[in-house]
Amino acid sequence: MSRKKNLPEDYSEAKKIINNNPLPSVFFGLDEKILFYNKSFKGENKNVKVKGQNAFSFFSIPPEDIKKISPRNPYRFIGKENTEYIISPFLEGKKKVGYFLFYHSRLNPELEENILQSQKMETIGKLASGMAHDFNNLLSSIFGSLNLLKRKLVNREDVKYLVENIESCSIRATDLTKGLLNYGKPTPRRKTPVNPADLLKELLRVVTETFPEQIQIISDIPSGLQNIMGNSTEIYQVLLNLCINAKEAIKNKGKITVEARNILIDADNQQQHSLLAPGNYVRFSVIDTGEGISEQNLKKIFEPYFSTKKKDTGSGLGLYVTYGIVKAHNGQIDITSKIGEGTRFDIYIPSYEEPTEENISTAEKIIVLADDEIMLRDLLAELLESYDYEVVCVQNGAEVYKVLTEEIKADLLIIDFNMPEMDGLTCIKNLRKTNVRTKTILSTGSATAANDAEISNLQIDAVLTKPYEFEQMLEVVRKLI
Repeated sequence: MSRKKNLPEDYSEAKKIINNNPLPSVFFGLDEKILFYNKSFKGENKNVKVKGQNAFSFFSIPPEDIKKISPRNPYRFIGKENTEYIISPFLEGKKKVGYFLFYHSRLNPELEENILQSQKMETIGKLASGMAHDFNNLLSSIFGSLNLLKRKLVNREDVKYLVENIESCSIRATDLTKGLLNYGKPTPRRKTPVNPADLLKELLRVVTETFPEQIQIISDIPSGLQNIMGNSTEIYQVLLNLCINAKEAIKNKGKITVEARNILIDADNQQQHSLLAPGNYVRFSVIDTGEGISEQNLKKIFEPYFSTKKKDTGSGLGLYVTYGIVKAHNGQIDITSKIGEGTRFDIYIPSYEEPTEENISTAEKIIVLADDEIMLRDLLAELLESYDYEVVCVQNGAEVYKVLTEEIKADLLIIDFNMPEMDGLTCIKNLRKTNVRTKTILSTGSATAANDAEISNLQIDAVLTKPYEFEQMLEVVRKLI
């Protein structure tokens, strides 16, 4: 399998972070030479040759200060016109391979903190995401087998509970790994429209019945909340975790307020929500009157294994996982706190509008299915065929290329990323060069198989991370063809 994009000299993750940063930003290597920069920086330096220049000289950085930089200790200095510069290292695995540098007017320190925190979370997410491919292939085969078993054993009550037990344990195994593997990555489980009011009513019922009587639970849920598209179990997990944290922050009497609001982010308030795209959102808020969190701890609150609780009373993974779930739903989590007064968490999740449904016949729809895991491929083929799709199975990218350029015209290509001879991404690139524009689903056991730029440039219609549930795959297939 080609892994070129993950080699240090490619810097694909660093480029993604730089390009998503609204502040002027550059990236320079260990040799101190500037390698690339974003549009904001280019806009301020249109007539200046930057690439290849020594970063220390260009920004007047004392060379000895570079030794002070660590992931927990970014270097800051004040330049001309009260401009603050921040330098933070970029890691490939545990190895330092370069540095981010961005700057801003000190009139907007909150924006800088948001960007720095976002970059730190991206780096931590990379460290947690490398081990999933083989394990997720196995889980996908288990889920596929279970789906077929349930359909074939409709009237077998004597074995139904065994199948349900296997499915339950498999889902738990998936959740355990995704808690770490999905950190900061857009790979949640199957999404459905979620009614926020119903979700919050269920949450409040549990919280009211189980929290101590000296803690007053206040709810503020207006009518007319917009639906969101997400995984209701994961959103519930996020909100429950925040409520539990709020309870533990209140030592004696206190209040926990749970709110929700429809929020429109546009040009008028984009600066206050710099990491969110314009559009409609639902904001969930959990507010407590507890002891508060220090400014020092606020900067580390979403890091894995960090906890303000006493030893052996918490794993330090609660907010780490919460951050990952929110990012996986294309949302954002904000926190404000003051010692002695309390803490407020705001969760922003994009709103969902019901699309116009069309009845599409599956008759004569041809799907090319490519995966070198024969058991998984045959299971998925059988499941798709049970819905009247015609499935052509191949086992590597070279066979896909031959089939689609010489033999048939297909309606859809489902292709695995990790295959021998020619991997999925290379195959798609070669097909696009020959003007084959077949709608494409890329499946992968790795959270970092392709970045957003590659997905867009190669016209990949969907990316599914293993282990996916068959209903999730079927939903995507129906939308595409």
